[in-house]
Amino acid sequence: MALEANDTDGSAHDHDEGDGSKDIPVIREQTFESLQILRNLLSLLMPKEDDDGPKLVDLLAALVAQQRDILGGIRRLQTDMNALFDRQDGKIGAETQSKSTG
Repeated sequence: MALEANDTDGSAHDHDEGDGSKDIPVIREQTFESLQILRNLLSLLMPKEDDDGPKLVDLLAALVAQQRDILGGIRRLQTDMNALFDRQDGKIGAETQSKSTG
């Protein structure tokens, strides 16, 4: 995996908060790797032709859909945060400008 989950030196969190768009490809890559590992584990655990349990393809489809929803939520949250920060910067800039002219 590109970044380990037990990364203790904090290097996974060294980049700026504004680089959210750069994080999405990393999240996608890690998600793909996680799904590959999960697929291998499930193939070992589940019987090959079990008609009464969920199919591996169905489980993976559900996980992919869940990851897609999470990524969509992250994008919406990042967009909202950027708008909030832009609005906050505008208010601070206007207050500073009015104080300097007044």
